[in-house]
Amino acid sequence: MPPTEVTKLGAVESQLEAAAYLLLRAFRPEPVHTLIGAARGVLYGLSKHESNRVLKKWDSSILTRVVGDEKKIRSFQNRVANFLKHADQDPNNTLANVDLNDLNELELQLCIYALMAAKPEITPRL
Repeated sequence: MPPTEVTKLGAVESQLEAAAYLLLRAFRPEPVHTLIGAARGVLYGLSKHESNRVLKKWDSSILTRVVGDEKKIRSFQNRVANFLKHADQDPNNTLANVDLNDLNELELQLCIYALMAAKPEITPRL
């Protein structure tokens, strides 16, 4: 494959496309979650510079209902990603009681809508 230009929104689009493919093909939920989490991180990072109406509405809808527990919500979203990211600290540890399926489906939809708000012209490849 020849060298290409990497853009943040282009990477988000590719990550979400890969996550959707894996989800539709019934792959294990961990790689789907990792891809969605990476895309969500980029979208939130970009929204600090240019507000994303979808993420803003999501945050105001969800986080205002859990006042005082915002960190618990973020921790739940990032639980598996943080567990995997810190493999050097606990190489033999496991994470119990994990059900990512519903979370993946919800967050994939959220990220797709947020991407559409940030980049109206998405390249259809699926």
